[in-house]
Amino acid sequence: MAFLSRILYTGGLSLQRIMFGVKDIESVEIVLDSERERGVKVAYETAQDYDPRAFGVKHVLRRVSGPFDLPIRFDVVSWNHLFELAADRGGASGGPVPERLAPEYFTPDLWNYFGMQKNPETALKKDRAHFEWERHAAP
Repeated sequence: MAFLSRILYTGGLSLQRIMFGVKDIESVEIVLDSERERGVKVAYETAQDYDPRAFGVKHVLRRVSGPFDLPIRFDVVSWNHLFELAADRGGASGGPVPERLAPEYFTPDLWNYFGMQKNPETALKKDRAHFEWERHAAP
């Protein structure tokens, strides 16, 4: 099944690019406290009942309440890089060095370039991973 995925979805026919557009985007939402010193809530997509030998991965939105010390750390748990909160959420365990990301907002031009919304959405043209509240800011 992993071979079929590479041939049909991510490589070869490139169905992933046809369905979703350029690049591959995953979303994480972090709500900070009023002082911006701790995380209060986190939302992200993870893999439900993940089987690495299976062709498909069922996405499920997970919402977790904090408080969380910053930086909040995630582990990648599936071949299509869905996340799970790391057991050591602050990354202080001496494990792999976490990658530091710099969040930035999409401009209207980037929103369109990455094809965040397909209008209309069809079987071969799917909306990108983004939260419902982001659509109100979309062009």
